[in-house]
Amino acid sequence: MIAKLGKLARQNYWIILAILALALRFLLKNQAAIVESYYSRGLFVLIRKIFDAVSFLSPIPLMYLFIGLVLFYLVKKIILLFKGEQKWTTKILSFALNITNLIAALVFLFLLLWGYNYLRIPIEKQMGFVPKPLPIDELWEELQLMTPILIEARNKVDSVNELAFDKHYIPSDFEKNINQEVQSFLKKNDYPIPSSPNARFLKPKGVLLLNSTAGIYFPFVGESNIDAGLHPLTQPYILAHELAHAYGFGDEGTCNFIAYLACRQAKNAFVSYSGILGYWRTLASNFLAYQPKKYRTFRKTLPKGIIADLDAINKEHAQYPDIFPRFRNATYDAFLKAQGIAEGMKNYDRVVMLGKAWRLAQEKKLPDSE
Repeated sequence: MIAKLGKLARQNYWIILAILALALRFLLKNQAAIVESYYSRGLFVLIRKIFDAVSFLSPIPLMYLFIGLVLFYLVKKIILLFKGEQKWTTKILSFALNITNLIAALVFLFLLLWGYNYLRIPIEKQMGFVPKPLPIDELWEELQLMTPILIEARNKVDSVNELAFDKHYIPSDFEKNINQEVQSFLKKNDYPIPSSPNARFLKPKGVLLLNSTAGIYFPFVGESNIDAGLHPLTQPYILAHELAHAYGFGDEGTCNFIAYLACRQAKNAFVSYSGILGYWRTLASNFLAYQPKKYRTFRKTLPKGIIADLDAINKEHAQYPDIFPRFRNATYDAFLKAQGIAEGMKNYDRVVMLGKAWRLAQEKKLPDSE
């Protein structure tokens, strides 16, 4: 009996590991300080170093290699399903068990390599401010307040004119440049910087955009990826967002917030404008959902250059219409909720609350004027 149990355990060790990992996640659900100290600033830092030492060895995104290996495994098991002289009931049960082990392996690796970061101390608590939901009047106020800042940021870009910015404004060593800005933000706020995560442009263009996704952090290989079809104006902000994931932040709103501030502080004026524009567009899209007529009237009052930028982004991304929008939204919404993010897909827009709360906290730090 013991021998049989031992054999069963050896054959299904991924299932056992997944159950243990999920049980640990349940126990740590309300233990953010422990997760922050021992995982996010402990084990994950070591994992990050290992990933970054390996990922630069591959000339292609490791995500493709990982997905290829998983597909190879699946095809191999399907072929075996139709071979052999065993009874079909036996073969189907064996196949089902193999698939269950595969899913369990992915669950275990996801949590071990990155997933526990969803339980860490929220960034607003670390930085000392309290975000609150914005009613429509405050959302409009924030949009009005950010517009002059956006205009000023655009005017600082070299060779600025009323035409939309294009790829020629992307700084040299783009990935390294954005990584340094994210690292600067993390250092300023006392977060660990174990190494420099690798960043990739995924091709063919639209491979992510066709699923309403601009970028993806793939936790199984530790790489940040953005779609090669993104308009250049959105690339700095989106890449900074994915790098924030790579440094151990799971919450989407938090990663948008880090991307916004990391880009905004950038020495490169185009990168700074991209970050502010990314935040401004989130404000605008939220306000548009409530008062479309008022927003469209307001949009017409913007400088021609900003209107050109907004139109260029919309035109570029319209080339990649979403194939299965409802399926994608429902799937990712369920995934985020499973990680403890109650608002699901709406979590991306949490950057609006974080942005305003951070601004108010900064204003309080300013010395009183005489």
